[in-house]
Amino acid sequence: MSDRRSGLSLLEMLVVLAILGMMVSLIGARLVTSVESTRFSRTADAAIAGIKIMRVEAMLAGMAYQIREIDANPSTEQRFNLQTRRFDLPDGWQHLGDVIRISETGFCSGGRVTLKGPSGRLATYQLDPPRCEGTRIANSVTK
Repeated sequence: MSDRRSGLSLLEMLVVLAILGMMVSLIGARLVTSVESTRFSRTADAAIAGIKIMRVEAMLAGMAYQIREIDANPSTEQRFNLQTRRFDLPDGWQHLGDVIRISETGFCSGGRVTLKGPSGRLATYQLDPPRCEGTRIANSVTK
């Protein structure tokens, strides 16, 4: 009969804990990246979906809209009876790309819109006339 007790030594327990710690840190990093990616995509998709709301607003108000990042030239607004709108984006987000025009009848000019998140990540959409159906297209890697 042996006097040895069954169980794990302190060294074996430390090795197992070290391996578990490394696994948790790797999984945690991937989980955080996945959550951030999902949040970015949802925010960008919601902004593009907002254009459909602007189409309805333009039809109800009977006024043409233009969606752009920079402030519009007031003389252009008066000459074409346009109301300048901006994307309703969270803090730190920017709208880059083409000026999108929506007529008072809801016809959308289409164009390409790039949204830039706070981290610098880009999401580019092609908006097809006449309903501004947004299709996400691949971005080239930028610094």
